[in-house]
Amino acid sequence: MGLVAARNAATGADLSMSDDLTLYKQTEAPVTYSSVPGLSDAAMVLDQDALWQRLEQWIAYRWPKREVQWVVQGCGEFMPPLADATVTKTEVAQAGTWETPPWLEIDLMRGPFGVELRGKRYRITADVGSDDDPPAAVLEAYRRLAEYMAEADAKVSKYQPGAFTSYSEGLSDASISVSRPMNHKARAIHYSGAADLLRPWRVA
Repeated sequence: MGLVAARNAATGADLSMSDDLTLYKQTEAPVTYSSVPGLSDAAMVLDQDALWQRLEQWIAYRWPKREVQWVVQGCGEFMPPLADATVTKTEVAQAGTWETPPWLEIDLMRGPFGVELRGKRYRITADVGSDDDPPAAVLEAYRRLAEYMAEADAKVSKYQPGAFTSYSEGLSDASISVSRPMNHKARAIHYSGAADLLRPWRVA
């Protein structure tokens, strides 16, 4: 059975998914994220949940542990696309609407990497992640992203709200000019250097 590269809309991470399996949805339970030390005042007031969720779109690991559900259809072995996943429940869709079918809990055969699906639509529930502190490099990635966003917000407020590409500031005996693409905040995880630090956690 061949493998195709699939992209999970919830995490943004590259997945290996069997040709005969389609992953429709990933839902993660809300969690309380740990605070990150060493931030400036401006970075500390940013939405911490939004920043962590932005990092999680780039990686396949989770801190802290949480419940995750996947809705998947097809035949073959489903391998959870997130690391440290322990499957706790498997359900099959019964007759009903596509969006909200009734689910029946069943036992599925466990394979070496996941659970064996039998050609229907399933909901797989698992405990995912770790309650340990995130690695130092992950915390540094958070700091870089937070500081970049805080600095970008300050410059947008001071210069051209919403649509600036460059600005200049005069110093005592010199001046500094900075240019950025219009979408610099959308690509902050790259421009801040956070993405490079997160590479070891990109794939489960």
